[in-house]
Amino acid sequence: MVSDESLIQDYIETNEYTETAEHIMRLQKAQAVAFIADAWELTLVPCV
Repeated sequence: MVSDESLIQDYIETNEYTETAEHIMRLQKAQAVAFIADAWELTLVPCV
């Protein structure tokens, strides 16, 4: 039988991993948005 402590430990580790993964995804999304914005500006410059 699995003890409560190991279940709690697993939960904490999973939670921390999820938070880290979400943080990385947010950073990647922010970088992607910045990249698209830069590319958009570059495409607009010749038109102006």
